[in-house]
Amino acid sequence: MSKINTNKQLKYLQNKNKKRFTNKTYLDFKNDLLNYSREFYSENILDFSETSLGGMFLDFASIVGDSLVYYAEQ
Repeated sequence: MSKINTNKQLKYLQNKNKKRFTNKTYLDFKNDLLNYSREFYSENILDFSETSLGGMFLDFASIVGDSLVYYAEQ
């Protein structure tokens, strides 16, 4: 199992534009999570396709994020 570099992850999150966290959709969440997962967990999960376990986790997390944005806007 690979060692996670938390400093690299913190810098990645700090460099994100704050405007990107508002008005997000399911696809925005999925694309951001996919990019994040490929960068930091590419050694642990190799397949992020729709039918794989990694794809399923991305879908679940994207649905949760989209639902949270929906309820926060009401």
